[in-house]
Amino acid sequence: MQLDFAFLSQMADFLTDDKLVAWGIGIAGLEASTMPFQASPMALVARLLLLPEERDHGHTYAVKVIYPNGEETFLCQDEPLNTRHRSPGQPSGANLLVSLTIFYSSAGVYRFQLLLDGHTVKDIPLEVFHVPGPAGHTSLTEASQDADGTRPSTIRT
Repeated sequence: MQLDFAFLSQMADFLTDDKLVAWGIGIAGLEASTMPFQASPMALVARLLLLPEERDHGHTYAVKVIYPNGEETFLCQDEPLNTRHRSPGQPSGANLLVSLTIFYSSAGVYRFQLLLDGHTVKDIPLEVFHVPGPAGHTSLTEASQDADGTRPSTIRT
């Protein structure tokens, strides 16, 4: 299998005909008024291609996050990837959508790695910026918070 594309998005979902739809793609970073924080969920969206000569079973995927301090955590690991050949002699695609709910402990670059059959096929950096706002100032960052304050972030593109 090989990677066709992969990116981070603010939101993504499957349509009824198994097609992907994504909004807010091309995310380069997050701005946070307080540290640490938990941002709104994002999604890692990918399309993987099953080549005609490959077997159509036994493939797995994983998503790993590497924190600015070098610590690594798997968000999912050894998940089966269900694909099947659709047309003889042509690659067949598998759409993948992984929800990312991450606790950001500090500013810096967080790396999301997509692994296919144990090998990294995409490394996506996401930079977190600490941008304190003035006291009493209402900003987009503060306005986007949930009632419990768990979303003090804005997306920077």
